[in-house]
Amino acid sequence: MKCPSCKESIIGELKRCIKCGRSLADTGGSAVIVDVVRVPPAKVNAPKSYLKNIKYTKLSMTLTAFVVFVVIVGGYAYAIKSKKGESERATRVEYRTKAKEISASCVVIAYQSEIVIGGISGAWKSAIFSSGKKKDFNLAIAEFMKTKEANITVINDIIKENAESIKSASVPPEFENEFSRIKEIYLLVCRYAELAVAPSGSLQTYNSSSSQLHSDIKSAIREFDLINNK
Repeated sequence: MKCPSCKESIIGELKRCIKCGRSLADTGGSAVIVDVVRVPPAKVNAPKSYLKNIKYTKLSMTLTAFVVFVVIVGGYAYAIKSKKGESERATRVEYRTKAKEISASCVVIAYQSEIVIGGISGAWKSAIFSSGKKKDFNLAIAEFMKTKEANITVINDIIKENAESIKSASVPPEFENEFSRIKEIYLLVCRYAELAVAPSGSLQTYNSSSSQLHSDIKSAIREFDLINNK
């Protein structure tokens, strides 16, 4: 229905025109309801360039996420590798320090043992070959060793310390052969020290053993110089 005055379309049962305000009572009734048909909006086709930009945006986000992941994983791996490298360097430094301490201690043991062994041999020889009144060589050796108690104590203490150091040493793989040689020299020095701490056998075998060990240790100490200068 339309308003008879302004021709405005009237929707619903209205008493007056919503445009001009004219009463609709004299038109013979209320306005007829007009069904409004709602037309669905037309489908909008997005431009191809827009779709292409979306595709590139997704690809860019994926690549960015991948790069971030690689950076995080790489940084974590580097941190682990760096920490491992620091630990290995610390182990090498600790080993070099301990190897030098053991080497120096072996030299001290050998030097102190040489002092005692020389005195024992002299006291032993004097007791046997004295032109005057004969003296029991065991008593002569015991009396001399009593004067060297301080030297013998040093020898025993250092041997004990070295044994503990060797047992607790952390040896990097690249130094295993070197450390094996250090232990061999240490055992050689211990054999020499045993002659100073507990002499036994005959004077001839005692002098022969001490002479041979002294020569071997002298050569071994040169190896310590090479090891410590690395």
